[in-house]
Amino acid sequence: MRWREAGVQPSPGVSMVISDAVDEALFQILQLMDSEELNVRITIDGARHQVGEEAIGELAGSYIGEDSWRSKYSKQRSFPFCE
Repeated sequence: MRWREAGVQPSPGVSMVISDAVDEALFQILQLMDSEELNVRITIDGARHQVGEEAIGELAGSYIGEDSWRSKYSKQRSFPFCE
């Protein structure tokens, strides 16, 4: 949004590369959390939880798989990683 407000309009190809890079980065972080290689802990009502243990390996797939969070809630068009 900051770039758009500054009047910068990237070409469609650049927009797609940026979108794919963000999706890939988020997917990799979620996959690391699923495999418990990245230990993320949160506190809910005073109880500490490790995200990877609580999610049971579903974060990455829920973000990018079929009928995913991304396809349901993203306002921008998404592209598959491999075609």
